[in-house]
Amino acid sequence: YSQLAARTERSREYGDAATLWKAAAMLATNLENIEWAMHRKLFCVKMAQYSC
Repeated sequence: YSQLAARTERSREYGDAATLWKAAAMLATNLENIEWAMHRKLFCVKMAQYSC
């Protein structure tokens, strides 16, 4: 999910990217990857709010 989330984020589809980052965080197996995915999710949520 993380590769798709990153590609979606680069396409500036922040709402979809946030959903994908959340899925990536839920499937991650170590704390560092979970934290990174949640950080990206929060960023995308914030950007999605500003994009409207």
